[in-house]
Amino acid sequence: MGMFLVSFVAVLVACSPHLLTFFQASGISRLYPKPIGNNQCHTFPQLAACEKILLHPLSAELYLACSTRFSRASWTPTIGKLDPAGMSKSDYVARFRFDRKNPLHSTISHLDFHGISAPSLHGMDIHFPSSTVILINHRAPTPEEPKVANSVIEWLFISNDGTALTHHFTFDHSAIGTPNDIAITHDGMGFWFTNDHGMHKSGWATLVPSHFAAIGSLGYCSLKTKTCRIVYEGLSYPNGVARRDNQLVVASSGSLGITYILDIHGQEGAVGLNSTINTGHLQDNASIDSDGNIWLAVFPHAYKITKAWDDLNSTHPSAALRLKPESGTFVAQKIFYQHSQAFQDDGKLASGATSVVFDPQKKLLFLSGVVSPALTVCQL
Repeated sequence: MGMFLVSFVAVLVACSPHLLTFFQASGISRLYPKPIGNNQCHTFPQLAACEKILLHPLSAELYLACSTRFSRASWTPTIGKLDPAGMSKSDYVARFRFDRKNPLHSTISHLDFHGISAPSLHGMDIHFPSSTVILINHRAPTPEEPKVANSVIEWLFISNDGTALTHHFTFDHSAIGTPNDIAITHDGMGFWFTNDHGMHKSGWATLVPSHFAAIGSLGYCSLKTKTCRIVYEGLSYPNGVARRDNQLVVASSGSLGITYILDIHGQEGAVGLNSTINTGHLQDNASIDSDGNIWLAVFPHAYKITKAWDDLNSTHPSAALRLKPESGTFVAQKIFYQHSQAFQDDGKLASGATSVVFDPQKKLLFLSGVVSPALTVCQL
């Protein structure tokens, strides 16, 4: 018994800095969110449970990977919701155009899937010059592994008329363990993906959520060779990932409030750590605006967010964090960012946002979430 207590205390002392950081980032000691930038917002309940949103740089149309809230409550493998009986058979990619003069005239359309049946959508990226779409498909368990998701990554193309998604290839590779999000290369010939729990699909890692174990990884797949490999390991719950120009990848960590800045090396997806940013918040998805700023969906009260899956009537605060580069040069030196809270809501307008995108030209912020009841659009 004495040895057990000594060992327990030793572990507690060793983990105490991480525990303190986690408690601070999870918002346990944080006061109720003060509203920021939420006085000119519109909600669109037609677009609920959309985990990933992307902005077309030219048309300013929004593309969203959506499901149903009831399905997400049963089937969200990234947080251990693994009841295939509740899987949606009608997940879809939507295209949304916001009408600033009359929001009621905003248009929504669903892209039809061709060559693929009932995918279960999560992370997604689009290479608009080539109309290439890469998305994560959390398929139902197999008889060989009945208690975990059979996750793969799908390669599709947007049709010329913009109304359909035609399936081209399925990446079903051993490097794809617990995929969460996607970032396509500048030339559209490959993509990175995050494994939020590394190769650990079940067991202790899914219980601890890797908050204190850097078991996550970043993988890369080539569209030319149709092969995949792990290019970086030792990440603490890598969640969203985005590409900033052709120089670095930003992986938004969901554990200790850390954002990883990774430099891209060469043409085969190799990356190296440039720096880390402690934002003080648990994060989900990341995006890059046309001015080069990084946007993060963060949780003011992260310790409560898992309740969103258990009680679909509950509301949960949302926030958007903007990281601006402090230096104009990015060659062979560490990148430093200053971060500021650009948006915060108590959950009545934007509940549980896991993805944020900003349009600098129109000063519009879009917020959506994996179990959010609506897409929210705010004028900043």
